[in-house]
Amino acid sequence: LSHLTVVQLIRSSGLQPPSHLRHLLEEAEAAIGERPQGKRFFWFSVPPRHWKTVTLRHVMAAHLLRHPGSDVIWASHTFEYAIKQSVEIRKIIERVGGELDASTRRKNNWAMVGGGQFQAFGSGGRIAGVGGRLIVIDDPIGTRSQAESPVERERIHRWIDDDVIPRLTPDGAVILVHTRWHPDDPIGRYLPDQRWRGVNIPALAEDSDDPLGREPGEPLRPDVISREELDGLRVKNVFKFASLYQGRPRPRGASVFNGEPLRFIALPDAPHRTAYGVDLAYTAKTLSDRSVCLRMQRFGDVVYVTAGRIAQVAAPEFTLALSAMQAEQKGPMRWYRAGTEKGAADFIRKRVPNFHDLPATGDKFVRAMPSAAGWNSAKIAFPAEESPYYGDWVDIALDEVAAFTGVKDAHDDIVDAMAAGWDELTPAQRSTHTHGSRDDRTRSTTI
Repeated sequence: LSHLTVVQLIRSSGLQPPSHLRHLLEEAEAAIGERPQGKRFFWFSVPPRHWKTVTLRHVMAAHLLRHPGSDVIWASHTFEYAIKQSVEIRKIIERVGGELDASTRRKNNWAMVGGGQFQAFGSGGRIAGVGGRLIVIDDPIGTRSQAESPVERERIHRWIDDDVIPRLTPDGAVILVHTRWHPDDPIGRYLPDQRWRGVNIPALAEDSDDPLGREPGEPLRPDVISREELDGLRVKNVFKFASLYQGRPRPRGASVFNGEPLRFIALPDAPHRTAYGVDLAYTAKTLSDRSVCLRMQRFGDVVYVTAGRIAQVAAPEFTLALSAMQAEQKGPMRWYRAGTEKGAADFIRKRVPNFHDLPATGDKFVRAMPSAAGWNSAKIAFPAEESPYYGDWVDIALDEVAAFTGVKDAHDDIVDAMAAGWDELTPAQRSTHTHGSRDDRTRSTTI
């Protein structure tokens, strides 16, 4: 066991060693080598579902089998996730005959008979009095909202930089592995640091300098995600595709809603559901602050935006416009409000049927991602000029959507209203936290 390689250990689990992760495997072998090599810092980026965590479990197990007297640390985005990996690592060690100290049975803290301790931590967990010859940091960011929050990014970075990495022994190694989320995610922070080396493996080869020697456009593992699936992901959400799948997160400032808008003249003669997306101004004094309500009707997979009200008035003053739209055609209204707007929400909810306000999570850029995916897949349609549904509001809306970047946009109220309406009509995006009782399964009507 003291000479078992990571690849041999993976094979002993009945798995095929992942050739697409060979850079990670090579670095792991160097990190758990027999001789002290000084501190080593390595980052590795790979798309989702490509066995990075499974491989890291075997890296950790191989280290403990070869160095049963050395302490190790596993850090992940949550304590629960880190515990799950701890349990799996123990199973690997026990399966090949490694000796665990029977007196240490805590899921997050156990030891080898040789004295080496394994400790697992979630992001922000207190790490005191422990060290590690091998420190694995696996997926320190767990959600898009975390990645888009400057406060969360800074908190995670400070935890890694101030609490985790200082625990490294003089002959130890840190292996940081995660799917990219943001230019300022943990890997992004360490890119300029000369101590760190790393490799990014994109889902689709981009050029002749591909780390694996692939031809441009060749998928990483077509048995996991095909070229066709990857092309579809790119069309739906270029930001998500660039970060999660290509390891090259794009900074905000680029266009979010891509391509020419889908336009319609008449609505389909078919069952549909109606909902309203709302974004209300906190004050009418700021030129960029507008109240917006969009009527959105879903026919099959396509959402048609059939009416809009846009006015530079504060939320309570917009109540009559909301009531009028609701009287014309019934449907749930959704507003993502800030904490300071709860009073306005209470006022409107008492006066407008089917009005529901939800606490805003993340920011407008994050909330726009699902509707942007719908737009980029030609699943959101606006009236053409010859349509009876056309009005001046259409051009105002399309101009704002085309210009939206998520960085200090002059206007973003319509984008937020469209996001709310899209989420209301798209079950996968619906929040479970609503105000008041209602049946989320809005009945279909026929026109």
